[in-house]
Amino acid sequence: LPDQVGAQACANVIWSLGRLNCRPSSDFLRLLLKASEQQLSEFWPRNLANSIWACAKLRCKPDGIFFRRVVEQLAANAAALTPVELSNSLWAMAKLGLSPAPTVLSELAEASRQQLPRWKPQDLANGVWAFSALRFQPDGAYLEALAKSSHASIDRFKPDELAMSMRSFSQLSLSQHGEHGSALLRDSAERLSAEASKLKPERLADAVVAFAELAFRPDEVPLQQLLSQWAGRPASLPPRALLSRLEVFARVGHCPSGDARHAWEEAARIQLSKLSLDEEARARTALQKIGLNLPPAVPAVSTTVRPQVA
Repeated sequence: LPDQVGAQACANVIWSLGRLNCRPSSDFLRLLLKASEQQLSEFWPRNLANSIWACAKLRCKPDGIFFRRVVEQLAANAAALTPVELSNSLWAMAKLGLSPAPTVLSELAEASRQQLPRWKPQDLANGVWAFSALRFQPDGAYLEALAKSSHASIDRFKPDELAMSMRSFSQLSLSQHGEHGSALLRDSAERLSAEASKLKPERLADAVVAFAELAFRPDEVPLQQLLSQWAGRPASLPPRALLSRLEVFARVGHCPSGDARHAWEEAARIQLSKLSLDEEARARTALQKIGLNLPPAVPAVSTTVRPQVA
């Protein structure tokens, strides 16, 4: 294979497989990546970006020299990448579980700094998610610029994209005190609250947890609808999921009302005894903070250890 195809052909085949979501045999893929590895110096920047994106789509195992060299060459050619190529490269690195050197991510972040006004919502969502997943902390000025571009495009984000982005911003500790960061958080809360019913369950959780981590409270932004949507059907939650939501409610100061209040009190009555003693204590603290009635404590038993729940 190395003797039969050139750099462009290798790049085209890798990209096509990813575009078609067609995973070949492991042997063919190994030979293809080996052939590509030997010709990476002839890959155009676009070919590098397309190849690592395709490998992520194909869920390749990120071992061997190929991935390390692609990442290094992407950093060296970062200024030549388009917004889509740059954001897709960051997304692919995170999706593959790579651990690029901080200098590599710094190069890519710096190259994207001037591009941010041209990034589309999907590029912005991919970029901020990738930085969070790769545990790379951009500087405050970069985060403000990322927030500015996200805020300018807020009406063009899909609801799930916006919720995922808020979770990523919270993990990157976006400052609420910057002009664009505060505007993004405020208007995202308004939009996600209005479209809470359109969010997938995992994205709804992303949004609520993000605002909890950022210490947004219902009296500061219109989160009641978002929180009320998330508060539904507590009886279906496993014990630890119930505990997690109670602690989030306590952080944002939200207490379910009406029928939802009774449902949460009943779920707590049933599920708290299934938690460990420490977990039950945390759940009782959260219930007390948000003003829900506490279920009766389970009488002390001879052992201090309870069976753990899944």
